[in-house]
Amino acid sequence: MASKRAGVDTAKIHLQVLGQERELSFAVGIGPRPVTDLLQPARELANRISQIAVEHVEAEGKQVSCKMGCGACCRQIVPISGVEAASIAAVVASLPKPRQDEVRRRFAAAAARMEAEGLLNPRAKKGRQALISTAAPGESPWEDVSKRYFKLQIDCPFLVDESCGIYEERPLVCREYHVTTPSTWCDELSSEVESVPRPARMGEVLTDTVNALLGTKAQMIPLTLALEWTSVHAGTLRRIKDGEAMFWSLLEHMEMEESPSRSQE
Repeated sequence: MASKRAGVDTAKIHLQVLGQERELSFAVGIGPRPVTDLLQPARELANRISQIAVEHVEAEGKQVSCKMGCGACCRQIVPISGVEAASIAAVVASLPKPRQDEVRRRFAAAAARMEAEGLLNPRAKKGRQALISTAAPGESPWEDVSKRYFKLQIDCPFLVDESCGIYEERPLVCREYHVTTPSTWCDELSSEVESVPRPARMGEVLTDTVNALLGTKAQMIPLTLALEWTSVHAGTLRRIKDGEAMFWSLLEHMEMEESPSRSQE
């Protein structure tokens, strides 16, 4: 069920997450909209589903150990969608000049370090997003690049005093990732780290949705390459689609990933 007002639908959906059913309301833009408008509902879904997941583990007697000042996960690879990359580029462009210059320098330094350590091809065209894996037999390419990247201890360009400098604009995966084991284990990327279930990986859902809408084959992008990638590909994301159709497509792709089921009224 949806109630319309000046360019906006209020849509109600039912989500079943980890055995809990919730009715949630979302503001949905109607009419012609840029594809980048999908980011806001994706964030709201990530926030609400993550909250339910946290409540689920707390009901089991566990507690999330993540807190301000614990930035270990800010030195891991952060995979983001193209829409998020464009949003991050816009955030950087809006920063005061001294801060903006520092953040851009951090992005460039991170990419240069990744090249030097064989994670990136320095001869690849601008707008690259693929990392180079040297995975051993039986090891997944993602596991390989994740471990090698973490060893470099590259700070997220937005890390300030071990906390996120763009918290309200942080990526989807950062909204979804919580652990219940000691924070010191995260410093070592220990295999013993226990994370809160992620019933929906909204960055992947958003990527799949945009690919379906635009007929593209984009993949997830390491956050540290967001500015470079956006400088080449941002134009594609400015294409216009129907707002309501985009929202329901987002939910359908969430189901296709075997994420929380939903029904609509």
